[in-house]
This record gives sequence, C-alpha cells and structure tokens, in this order.
Amino acid sequence: MSEEIEENVRAHEKYLGGLFYGREEARAEAEAEIAEVKAEADQRLKETQTLIVKNLLNKNMTDLEIMEITNISKEELDNIKKELK
Repeated sequence: MSEEIEENVRAHEKYLGGLFYGREEARAEAEAEIAEVKAEADQRLKETQTLIVKNLLNKNMTDLEIMEITNISKEELDNIKKELK
C-alpha cells in the first residue's frame, strides 16, 4: 500500500510540474510575441517619423523647427538628411 501511495504522490508531483512548466512555457511564448509586436510597432513609428521629417524638410523648414515639432535629436535629423542624398 505504501508503494502505491508513493507512486501516486510521484505521479501527482509530475502532473503539477507539467502544469507549472506549461504555464512558464506559455508565458515565455507570450513575452516573445509581445516583444516582436512591440519591435514591429517601434519600426513603423520610426518609419512614420522619418516620413514626416522628410516632408518637413521638403517644406524648407529649419532644423530647429523640425526638431521641435518631431522631438528628434540633431543626430537623428542628420541621419535622415543623409538618407535623402
């Protein structure tokens, strides 16, 4: 009888371990998916910001005006200008 109880306890521990592992695995997958979606959104935001800066440059706005409007740094603005050349 004692062996049967021990076997049931081991089976139950294995079952609970599987549940925990499954949750951890699911959480890791969800976090990876969230990170991927965030990276894609950040990329789209950067592309939109670059397009806005290019349009403002085409309107002959000053660097200072563009930096104030878009809240980008001088370095970022210079990098976008390099793309236009």
